[in-house]
Amino acid sequence: MQSERSPADIVAAVDALAERKMTCAGGVDIAWRIWGSGPPVLLLHGNFGSWTHWIRNIPLFAERAQVIAPDMPGFGDSGMPSEPPSVDGLAKVLQQGLSQLALFDTPIAVVGFSFGSTIAGALARALGSKARQLVVVSAGQVGARRQPIAPFVSWRRLATEEERVAAHRKNLQTMMISDPMAIDDLAVHLQSRNASRRRLATEALTASHPLRSILFELRCQVDGIWGARDATIGPFMQDRIDLMSQLGPTSRAIVIEKAGHWVQYEAAEAFNAALWDCLGFDASHSRLDR
Repeated sequence: MQSERSPADIVAAVDALAERKMTCAGGVDIAWRIWGSGPPVLLLHGNFGSWTHWIRNIPLFAERAQVIAPDMPGFGDSGMPSEPPSVDGLAKVLQQGLSQLALFDTPIAVVGFSFGSTIAGALARALGSKARQLVVVSAGQVGARRQPIAPFVSWRRLATEEERVAAHRKNLQTMMISDPMAIDDLAVHLQSRNASRRRLATEALTASHPLRSILFELRCQVDGIWGARDATIGPFMQDRIDLMSQLGPTSRAIVIEKAGHWVQYEAAEAFNAALWDCLGFDASHSRLDR
Protein backbone atom coordinates (compact mmCIF):
# COMPACT_ATOMS: atom_id res chain seq x y z
CA MET A 1 0.00 0.00 0.00
CA GLN A 2 1.45 3.36 -1.01
CA SER A 3 2.21 5.65 1.89
CA GLU A 4 0.06 8.76 2.07
CA ARG A 5 3.10 10.75 3.17
CA SER A 6 5.21 12.41 0.51
CA PRO A 7 8.82 11.22 0.05
CA ALA A 8 10.04 14.51 1.50
CA ASP A 9 7.86 13.98 4.58
CA ILE A 10 9.23 10.46 5.06
CA VAL A 11 12.80 11.72 4.96
CA ALA A 12 11.97 14.62 7.27
CA ALA A 13 10.35 12.31 9.82
CA VAL A 14 13.43 10.08 10.12
CA ASP A 15 15.74 13.10 10.08
CA ALA A 16 13.76 14.78 12.87
CA LEU A 17 14.52 11.88 15.21
CA ALA A 18 18.27 12.26 14.72
CA GLU A 19 20.73 14.22 16.76
CA ARG A 20 22.72 16.22 14.22
CA LYS A 21 26.38 17.08 14.75
CA MET A 22 29.14 18.65 12.68
CA THR A 23 32.84 17.94 12.94
CA CYS A 24 35.80 19.49 11.17
CA ALA A 25 38.62 17.04 10.57
CA GLY A 26 41.48 17.55 8.16
CA GLY A 27 39.85 20.78 7.08
CA VAL A 28 36.67 18.93 6.06
CA ASP A 29 33.26 19.63 7.57
CA ILE A 30 31.34 16.39 8.10
CA ALA A 31 27.62 16.18 8.86
CA TRP A 32 26.67 13.35 11.22
CA ARG A 33 23.30 12.03 12.28
CA ILE A 34 22.86 9.83 15.36
CA TRP A 35 19.82 7.84 16.46
CA GLY A 36 19.16 5.65 19.49
CA SER A 37 21.48 4.25 22.10
CA GLY A 38 23.28 0.99 22.70
CA PRO A 39 26.05 -0.78 20.78
CA PRO A 40 27.45 1.68 18.19
CA VAL A 41 26.83 0.94 14.51
CA LEU A 42 28.29 3.16 11.81
CA LEU A 43 26.52 3.20 8.42
CA LEU A 44 28.46 4.49 5.39
CA HIS A 45 26.42 5.23 2.26
CA GLY A 46 27.28 4.51 -1.35
CA ASN A 47 28.18 6.62 -4.35
CA PHE A 48 25.61 9.25 -5.39
CA GLY A 49 24.29 8.86 -1.86
CA SER A 50 23.88 10.23 1.63
CA TRP A 51 22.66 8.93 4.98
CA THR A 52 19.30 8.38 3.27
CA HIS A 53 20.64 5.24 1.56
CA TRP A 54 19.78 3.65 4.94
CA ILE A 55 16.36 5.21 5.44
CA ARG A 56 14.57 1.84 5.57
CA ASN A 57 17.05 0.42 8.06
CA ILE A 58 17.75 3.17 10.57
CA PRO A 59 14.42 3.08 12.48
CA LEU A 60 14.76 -0.62 13.33
CA PHE A 61 18.39 -0.53 14.39
CA ALA A 62 17.93 2.65 16.41
CA GLU A 63 15.68 0.62 18.74
CA ARG A 64 18.63 -1.42 19.98
CA ALA A 65 21.78 0.41 18.87
CA GLN A 66 23.37 3.79 18.56
CA VAL A 67 23.15 4.33 14.81
CA ILE A 68 25.68 6.80 13.38
CA ALA A 69 25.28 7.82 9.74
CA PRO A 70 27.41 10.57 8.22
CA ASP A 71 27.24 12.19 4.84
CA MET A 72 30.73 11.33 3.67
CA PRO A 73 33.02 14.10 2.39
CA GLY A 74 31.86 15.29 -1.01
CA PHE A 75 28.25 14.16 -0.48
CA GLY A 76 25.07 15.54 1.03
CA ASP A 77 25.55 18.09 3.79
CA SER A 78 29.31 17.50 4.17
CA GLY A 79 32.14 19.50 2.68
CA MET A 80 34.63 18.48 0.02
CA PRO A 81 37.78 16.60 1.01
CA SER A 82 41.19 18.14 0.63
CA GLU A 83 42.91 17.47 -2.68
CA PRO A 84 43.91 15.00 -3.82
CA PRO A 85 41.17 12.80 -2.31
CA SER A 86 41.88 9.14 -1.58
CA VAL A 87 40.13 6.22 0.08
CA ASP A 88 42.55 6.21 2.99
CA GLY A 89 42.26 9.99 3.25
CA LEU A 90 38.47 9.80 3.52
CA ALA A 91 38.77 7.04 6.10
CA LYS A 92 41.19 9.14 8.15
CA VAL A 93 38.85 12.13 8.10
CA LEU A 94 35.98 9.93 9.27
CA GLN A 95 38.17 8.40 11.98
CA GLN A 96 39.08 11.86 13.23
CA GLY A 97 35.45 12.92 13.13
CA LEU A 98 34.39 9.91 15.18
CA SER A 99 37.07 10.74 17.71
CA GLN A 100 35.79 14.30 17.99
CA LEU A 101 32.25 13.08 18.52
CA ALA A 102 33.38 10.88 21.44
CA LEU A 103 30.08 9.01 21.19
CA PHE A 104 31.07 5.57 22.39
CA ASP A 105 33.56 3.79 24.62
CA THR A 106 33.15 0.31 23.13
CA PRO A 107 34.31 -0.97 19.72
CA ILE A 108 32.08 0.00 16.82
CA ALA A 109 30.52 -2.08 14.06
CA VAL A 110 31.28 -0.52 10.67
CA VAL A 111 28.81 -1.17 7.82
CA GLY A 112 29.50 0.13 4.31
CA PHE A 113 27.35 0.06 1.19
CA SER A 114 28.92 -0.22 -2.29
CA PHE A 115 31.45 2.63 -2.54
CA GLY A 116 31.00 2.99 1.21
CA SER A 117 32.19 -0.60 1.71
CA THR A 118 35.62 0.38 0.39
CA ILE A 119 35.77 3.34 2.77
CA ALA A 120 34.47 1.10 5.57
CA GLY A 121 37.27 -1.40 5.01
CA ALA A 122 39.92 1.31 5.14
CA LEU A 123 38.27 2.82 8.22
CA ALA A 124 38.09 -0.53 10.02
CA ARG A 125 41.81 -1.00 9.39
CA ALA A 126 42.54 2.50 10.69
CA LEU A 127 40.40 1.95 13.80
CA GLY A 128 42.23 -1.25 14.71
CA SER A 129 40.90 -2.69 17.95
CA LYS A 130 38.22 0.01 18.06
CA ALA A 131 36.46 -1.75 15.14
CA ARG A 132 34.31 -4.58 16.49
CA GLN A 133 33.10 -5.78 13.11
CA LEU A 134 32.99 -4.93 9.42
CA VAL A 135 29.98 -5.70 7.24
CA VAL A 136 30.35 -4.91 3.54
CA VAL A 137 27.10 -4.51 1.62
CA SER A 138 27.06 -4.87 -2.18
CA ALA A 139 30.85 -4.52 -2.13
CA GLY A 140 32.25 -4.27 -5.62
CA GLN A 141 35.99 -3.71 -5.27
CA VAL A 142 36.88 -7.07 -3.73
CA GLY A 143 38.99 -8.49 -6.55
CA ALA A 144 36.08 -10.57 -7.87
CA ARG A 145 34.68 -10.71 -11.36
CA ARG A 146 32.08 -8.08 -12.19
CA GLN A 147 29.43 -7.65 -14.84
CA PRO A 148 29.47 -4.47 -16.95
CA ILE A 149 26.37 -2.35 -16.60
CA ALA A 150 24.62 -0.21 -19.18
CA PRO A 151 25.50 3.50 -19.39
CA PHE A 152 23.56 5.84 -17.14
CA VAL A 153 21.16 8.42 -18.52
CA SER A 154 22.45 11.97 -18.21
CA TRP A 155 19.91 14.08 -16.35
CA ARG A 156 21.54 17.43 -15.50
CA ARG A 157 20.70 19.22 -18.74
CA LEU A 158 17.20 17.88 -19.23
CA ALA A 159 14.63 20.62 -19.64
CA THR A 160 11.75 19.46 -17.45
CA GLU A 161 11.27 17.88 -14.05
CA GLU A 162 9.35 15.03 -15.68
CA GLU A 163 12.34 14.23 -17.89
CA ARG A 164 14.72 14.33 -14.94
CA VAL A 165 12.48 12.05 -12.88
CA ALA A 166 12.31 9.59 -15.77
CA ALA A 167 16.10 9.64 -16.07
CA HIS A 168 16.60 8.98 -12.36
CA ARG A 169 14.06 6.15 -12.51
CA LYS A 170 15.92 4.63 -15.46
CA ASN A 171 19.27 4.90 -13.66
CA LEU A 172 17.82 3.21 -10.60
CA GLN A 173 16.63 0.36 -12.80
CA THR A 174 19.99 0.13 -14.58
CA MET A 175 22.02 -0.45 -11.42
CA MET A 176 20.32 -0.05 -8.09
CA ILE A 177 16.94 -1.83 -7.98
CA SER A 178 16.21 -5.09 -9.79
CA ASP A 179 12.40 -4.98 -9.82
CA PRO A 180 10.99 -1.95 -11.66
CA MET A 181 7.87 -2.15 -9.49
CA ALA A 182 10.06 -1.55 -6.43
CA ILE A 183 11.22 1.81 -7.78
CA ASP A 184 8.74 3.89 -5.85
CA ASP A 185 8.44 7.64 -5.46
CA LEU A 186 10.67 7.61 -2.39
CA ALA A 187 13.50 5.84 -4.24
CA VAL A 188 13.30 8.35 -7.09
CA HIS A 189 13.20 11.26 -4.65
CA LEU A 190 16.30 10.00 -2.82
CA GLN A 191 18.19 9.32 -6.04
CA SER A 192 17.33 12.74 -7.43
CA ARG A 193 18.33 14.65 -4.32
CA ASN A 194 21.45 12.62 -3.60
CA ALA A 195 22.73 12.73 -7.18
CA SER A 196 22.30 16.49 -7.37
CA ARG A 197 24.42 16.92 -4.22
CA ARG A 198 27.22 14.52 -5.10
CA ARG A 199 30.41 16.50 -5.77
CA LEU A 200 33.10 13.86 -5.31
CA ALA A 201 34.09 11.68 -8.27
CA THR A 202 34.78 8.28 -6.75
CA GLU A 203 35.55 5.95 -9.63
CA ALA A 204 39.30 6.59 -9.71
CA LEU A 205 39.51 6.34 -5.90
CA THR A 206 38.19 2.81 -5.64
CA ALA A 207 39.48 1.27 -8.86
CA SER A 208 42.97 0.63 -7.50
CA HIS A 209 42.24 0.37 -3.79
CA PRO A 210 43.12 -3.01 -2.24
CA LEU A 211 39.90 -3.68 -0.31
CA ARG A 212 40.35 -7.41 -0.81
CA SER A 213 43.78 -7.31 0.87
CA ILE A 214 42.40 -5.21 3.71
CA LEU A 215 39.72 -7.79 4.44
CA PHE A 216 42.44 -10.38 5.03
CA GLU A 217 44.38 -8.00 7.28
CA LEU A 218 41.53 -7.21 9.64
CA ARG A 219 41.38 -8.91 13.02
CA CYS A 220 37.70 -8.14 13.56
CA GLN A 221 34.73 -10.15 12.33
CA VAL A 222 34.05 -9.59 8.61
CA ASP A 223 30.77 -10.40 6.84
CA GLY A 224 29.25 -9.56 3.47
CA ILE A 225 25.70 -9.06 2.22
CA TRP A 226 24.69 -8.94 -1.44
CA GLY A 227 21.48 -8.92 -3.45
CA ALA A 228 21.13 -11.97 -5.69
CA ARG A 229 20.11 -9.77 -8.62
CA ASP A 230 22.88 -7.19 -8.24
CA ALA A 231 23.42 -5.81 -11.76
CA THR A 232 27.11 -5.25 -11.08
CA ILE A 233 27.68 -8.93 -10.28
CA GLY A 234 25.59 -10.93 -12.74
CA PRO A 235 26.70 -14.59 -12.81
CA PHE A 236 29.71 -14.06 -10.54
CA MET A 237 28.13 -14.20 -7.08
CA GLN A 238 30.05 -17.36 -6.21
CA ASP A 239 33.27 -15.32 -6.28
CA ARG A 240 31.96 -13.29 -3.32
CA ILE A 241 30.85 -16.38 -1.46
CA ASP A 242 34.27 -17.95 -1.98
CA LEU A 243 36.00 -14.79 -0.75
CA MET A 244 34.08 -14.80 2.52
CA SER A 245 34.89 -18.46 3.08
CA GLN A 246 38.58 -17.69 2.57
CA LEU A 247 38.48 -15.04 5.28
CA GLY A 248 37.79 -17.63 7.96
CA PRO A 249 35.18 -19.99 9.36
CA THR A 250 33.11 -17.26 11.01
CA SER A 251 32.84 -14.91 8.01
CA ARG A 252 29.52 -15.08 6.23
CA ALA A 253 28.36 -14.26 2.72
CA ILE A 254 24.64 -13.58 2.87
CA VAL A 255 22.81 -13.45 -0.46
CA ILE A 256 19.33 -11.95 -0.36
CA GLU A 257 16.97 -13.17 -3.06
CA LYS A 258 14.86 -10.86 -5.21
CA ALA A 259 17.08 -7.86 -4.54
CA GLY A 260 19.53 -5.83 -6.56
CA HIS A 261 22.47 -3.60 -5.70
CA TRP A 262 20.59 -1.32 -3.28
CA VAL A 263 19.64 -4.39 -1.31
CA GLN A 264 18.94 -2.61 1.98
CA TYR A 265 16.23 -0.57 0.26
CA GLU A 266 14.68 -3.03 -2.19
CA ALA A 267 14.54 -5.92 0.30
CA ALA A 268 14.60 -3.95 3.54
CA GLU A 269 12.89 -6.55 5.72
CA ALA A 270 15.19 -9.39 4.66
CA PHE A 271 18.24 -7.15 4.81
CA ASN A 272 17.38 -5.86 8.26
CA ALA A 273 17.03 -9.43 9.54
CA ALA A 274 20.36 -10.41 7.95
CA LEU A 275 22.27 -7.45 9.32
CA TRP A 276 20.55 -7.82 12.69
CA ASP A 277 21.86 -11.40 12.80
CA CYS A 278 25.35 -10.37 11.67
CA LEU A 279 25.56 -7.81 14.44
CA GLY A 280 24.48 -10.36 17.02
CA PHE A 281 21.25 -8.69 18.06
CA ASP A 282 18.38 -10.75 19.45
CA ALA A 283 16.55 -12.10 16.39
CA SER A 284 13.31 -12.45 18.38
CA HIS A 285 13.05 -8.68 18.84
CA SER A 286 9.46 -7.63 18.24
CA ARG A 287 10.07 -5.39 15.22
CA LEU A 288 11.34 -8.35 13.18
CA ASP A 289 8.11 -10.24 13.80
CA ARG A 290 5.79 -7.47 12.60
